[in-house]
Amino acid sequence: MEAARDKGQPTKYKPEYCQAIIDWFNVDPWEVVDIPHESKHPVMVEDPDGDMIATSSILYVEHQRVYKRKPSVIGFAKSISVCTKTVYNWIDPSHDSYQEDFLRAFEEAKEFEKAWLNDVGMSGVGSAAYVKFLAVNCTDMADKSELDHNVSSITDILAIMSGSKNGSNSAKTDA
Repeated sequence: MEAARDKGQPTKYKPEYCQAIIDWFNVDPWEVVDIPHESKHPVMVEDPDGDMIATSSILYVEHQRVYKRKPSVIGFAKSISVCTKTVYNWIDPSHDSYQEDFLRAFEEAKEFEKAWLNDVGMSGVGSAAYVKFLAVNCTDMADKSELDHNVSSITDILAIMSGSKNGSNSAKTDA
């Protein structure tokens, strides 16, 4: 949706930002880095001319998983040289610079954010409490407790507590 702009600068929005935000959030939470481990003592080796020279040698290469920074709206905004508020304006239907296609892409990107958090949380490497904090505060995921709100009065509460079904506290009389 393109709205007429009577004041201020024209939007910095570009249609390619739809794919860019999806790509920004659709990343693995870690990468594998090769760490070479060298000998602590020089090793004598023969060079191509037949001379013996001292050198360090690689004993083995360790493959270590290193966590990447969590993708965020702030990081995406910085990558395209706009402020975070601008990105949120593009997904706000009441704002002049609202972009419907970008809103759909933003929603898809946020699903990738949830997948990233699930991957980190399920790996067991990070702090479970912090992953939960991020999930609840940075996504639409939430802790939910089911409460029974079908009690309409204090009489119902007293009836439930006393074990009476109909809420009546009348005593039975023998005929």
